[in-house]
Amino acid sequence: WEAKKAGYKLEVLGNATAVCAFNPLEEGWASSSIPMAKRWKLLLSLKSNLYPSAYWNYCKNFYGSLALVPFTQVYLRLILFTIVRWLLPLRVLKQMKELKERILSFNA
Repeated sequence: WEAKKAGYKLEVLGNATAVCAFNPLEEGWASSSIPMAKRWKLLLSLKSNLYPSAYWNYCKNFYGSLALVPFTQVYLRLILFTIVRWLLPLRVLKQMKELKERILSFNA
């Protein structure tokens, strides 16, 4: 309703709920120059899709009695990745990413 009120043309497209322009990220977590402390601050903000209380409610509603497994799993992976990011210099991570892309393009 707000989009229509703002002058956007809306169309119903079968089962689709929305169509958005693809906006690829220039850098991922591994190769970004953004400090990990700032990344965690963004991750734990209210606007994040992994805001702990909202993510817990999602896991509880979707997974039921097994909610603790995916809830802790995602944060443990992020903690592990943060430790790796602190241990390895950014230059090494970028080289690893380039190597991975070369291997994937070679196999394709």
